[in-house]
Amino acid sequence: EKERIEKALKKLVESGRVEIEVLSNATRRELRRAFRKFKPHILHFSGHGVLNQDGEGTLLLVGDDGNSVEVDADDLMVLLRSSSVKLVVLSACETAAVDEEAKVRGENPAILGVAPRLVWDGVPAVVGMQFAVPEATAIQFMQDLYEFLADGEPLDAAVTEARIGAYFDDDEN
Repeated sequence: EKERIEKALKKLVESGRVEIEVLSNATRRELRRAFRKFKPHILHFSGHGVLNQDGEGTLLLVGDDGNSVEVDADDLMVLLRSSSVKLVVLSACETAAVDEEAKVRGENPAILGVAPRLVWDGVPAVVGMQFAVPEATAIQFMQDLYEFLADGEPLDAAVTEARIGAYFDDDEN
C-alpha cells in the first residue's frame, strides 16, 4: 500500500508539494512524536481496525512490548485537536462501522467505528471502511484515491472513483 500511494503521489513529491513520512509498526509514542515534528495535513493509517465487544471501534498500534495496543477515537482526538490534519484515511476494517441492527429496527444507527467518531468530534474529512475488505482491494482503492487527489479532484469525487475502481476492476463481480 505504501509503495502504491508513493507512486500515486510521485509527481507531487518530486515537485516538493507533498512530503510523506512513514512510521512502520508505530507505537503511540512514535506517532505523537511524528505529529510534533512532521505536522501532517493527512493522517493515513494502514493496519487493523476492530469493533470491541462494547461496540467501540479501535485501531491497533504496536505497544512498547511489541504486542498490539488499542487506540480509540478519543485517543486519536488528543493528537488531532491540536494538529493541522484535515483528512484522516483509515485503511483498516470496520473503521467506518455503524450499528446495522439499529438500522433494521428503524432507529438511527449508533456511531461505533473510529471514522464516524472522528467526524463527530470535528475532523473535517475521514475515509474509512465499513466492513472487512480484501487487502488487494484496499490497496487498489488507496492508490486510486490518492491518484485522483493528486490530479486535483475533490475528496468526494476521488472516493467515488476509487469505489468504482474497487468494484469494476474486481474480476469476481
